[in-house]
Amino acid sequence: MAAAPAIASDPQTWLDSGASIRLAPKLSANLTAIARFGDAAGGLYETEFGGGLGYDLGNGWTAAVGYVRVPGYRDGHATHVEDRPSEQIGFRLFRLGGASIGGRVRLEQRLRNDGNGTAWRLRPQIKLLLPLHPGSPIALVASHESFIQLNHTDWGQLAGYSRMRNTIGLRTTLLPHVAIEADYINQHDFGLHDARDTTANVGVLGLSIAL
Repeated sequence: MAAAPAIASDPQTWLDSGASIRLAPKLSANLTAIARFGDAAGGLYETEFGGGLGYDLGNGWTAAVGYVRVPGYRDGHATHVEDRPSEQIGFRLFRLGGASIGGRVRLEQRLRNDGNGTAWRLRPQIKLLLPLHPGSPIALVASHESFIQLNHTDWGQLAGYSRMRNTIGLRTTLLPHVAIEADYINQHDFGLHDARDTTANVGVLGLSIAL
């Protein structure tokens, strides 16, 4: 009987910030900045800076386009830069009082400076927002996101179901347009082509502003 390879675990910390600005009744702009730290990478291993435009299609549906610049690091040294344009459809499945279940499907194109070829990746997500009690400013947040890589590239992307990200946390409103969120994320990366699976246990602190 062959023994299954051990799953490597990596504790991580992520700091997220985002802002949403309404430009017109149905059009909004968003900005995001993220810093990710992990033990396996010796500290800071990734930052994200970007933004996009979203359009309200009505009846809970939205369409958006975006772009994110993603520098990568290891042991304090820059390793690569990824450019990541994307297209997205968002939807609302259920809403009752303050509780809601919604989701989105995002299609990304990933281009890196250390290789050739465009990597295509699909990221469907479903998310629950549930106030702790009616009228409470504190809500439970839970979500599941899948990462499906659609093709191979010479810089390392392999086609297949590569990652799932499960999140649970609490979100609270500090001011009418400012919210803070504290989450735990279990992120599991599947070892494609007989590589070893890895798991990251992530603590996330996020700040969001809506104007």
